[in-house]
Amino acid sequence: PVAELAPGVILHACEIGDSSVDAQDQFMHPPSGWVHVRLWWQTENDIDEVYRTTARLMNNDGVWGERLDREGELLDKWPTILWQTDEFVREDLDINLNPIAEPGDYRVQISLFDEDGNEGPVADCGTVAVR
Repeated sequence: PVAELAPGVILHACEIGDSSVDAQDQFMHPPSGWVHVRLWWQTENDIDEVYRTTARLMNNDGVWGERLDREGELLDKWPTILWQTDEFVREDLDINLNPIAEPGDYRVQISLFDEDGNEGPVADCGTVAVR
């Protein structure tokens, strides 16, 4: 997608690590499976707001996975107020799945929250098949 998810903050591309994942993972992150997502951002102007990215795994029944926050991630070290105009910024994140998610296709959705917790527009970034 090319989508403005906050004033002047453009999501240019997203890459989903695996197109098919298990809802449960007993080895790396028990009991939940996860989806790795890589995002490419660009700003059109100086940004005076600190935004946080959220990522969800969705189907018609609702949310079945949510971004797993980890200490020391990109936006902790390099918040949006430090981004340079027209510079591309890559962000890597993981979506933690609900281990009882039913097999099927799920949408990956990306959005930004401002410092007051207000969510901006949502962008679809593709689908993942959950086994």
